Amino acid sequence: GAVQTPDGGYAVLAYTGSNDRDVSGNHGAEDLWLIRIDSLGTLLWQKCYGSAYDEQSGAIALTPDNGFIFFGVSNGAGGDVPTHYSGSQFDGDWIVIKTDSLGNRQWSKSIGGLGDEETYGNILAANGGYYLVSSSNSTDYDCTDTFWHPGLHSTEYNYFIFRLDTAGNILWDSSYGGSRGDIVYNAIWDSRDSTIVMNGLTASFDYMVTGYHGGLADMWVIKTDKNGTLKWETCLGGPNIDNGTGITIAPHGYMAYGNTDPGSIGHKNAWIFAIDSGGNLVTDKIFGG
Repeated sequence: GAVQTPDGGYAVLAYTGSNDRDVSGNHGAEDLWLIRIDSLGTLLWQKCYGSAYDEQSGAIALTPDNGFIFFGVSNGAGGDVPTHYSGSQFDGDWIVIKTDSLGNRQWSKSIGGLGDEETYGNILAANGGYYLVSSSNSTDYDCTDTFWHPGLHSTEYNYFIFRLDTAGNILWDSSYGGSRGDIVYNAIWDSRDSTIVMNGLTASFDYMVTGYHGGLADMWVIKTDKNGTLKWETCLGGPNIDNGTGITIAPHGYMAYGNTDPGSIGHKNAWIFAIDSGGNLVTDKIFGG
């Protein structure tokens, strides 16, 4: 992920297994890697964050103090990573790091449970704090919310929102989905009405998920208020594999985009949906070759 900085440059979040040439300070294996470039692409500085285990990058946001907040997933503890819940290198936990404008770490928090937490999603600096939006199949430790499935503990992934204060403390968490896999790929803050809109995929056709079109997956767009309460959800797609990878604000509502496989043009095609502010389909178009 990347964000533009006030000077017209960029901060880019990636991950690296290197510790030479442009990379220094690696903690071992793969680290989160934050690079700061100017408007011409010249490297200004770089920092590594992580442990002796593998870290992989998620998303980054600019904070009101011109610092950065970003998240990734870690398979171990140590260094910049306070905790690893599962103790298994096969299951990762989220690591959220806040830095100043020069990349100096101000705090880091491990978030997750005994299951696996995903790198897909986004982190939003909004409403006087932060929102971590991603997916997990954990139902313990920090992943406490089971509102979407009372009495049911699914082993599949679900959408999650974590509300964090400015020090990284979890104020609440909320989960969304059905009894099958739900993976969120992107989320935005809509300042027009102080809401969060998420896009990803679902294989569910029960609990919170309605209107499933069949096949192996649908694009699934959901909207919540600032407190995580579901406002609406909609399935978009057809009888094949449909995946939602992004969402943007549009004058009439939102543009949700992703892909379908097989597509009407070729093996896998891009699919864009225009939806109104209530999640109703306005129009759609498939692109590809």
